[in-house]
Amino acid sequence: MSIGANISVIAIGAILSFATHVRTPGLDVAAIGAIVMVVGLAGLVMQLASLARQRELTAVQATQGRAVVVRPNSAAYGTSVLDDDEANGGIWP
Repeated sequence: MSIGANISVIAIGAILSFATHVRTPGLDVAAIGAIVMVVGLAGLVMQLASLARQRELTAVQATQGRAVVVRPNSAAYGTSVLDDDEANGGIWP
């Protein structure tokens, strides 16, 4: 789910938990709302962690003249930037 969808799930859970006063035997709407809020919060945390990891992997940038070259983080692949440059004769692909 996206960040917006997770926030919507949290809002729906809050509405069920705090704004409804439905009494049904065998079904607690407030408890269902709390469960939905926890699920939305867990999804939001996982989404933000995923975005942070994605930013970390694409953090290395280099500029050549006016062009911007974006390279993957070399630590993620177990190679160094120098190894890649030396293989290409010092010229970036």
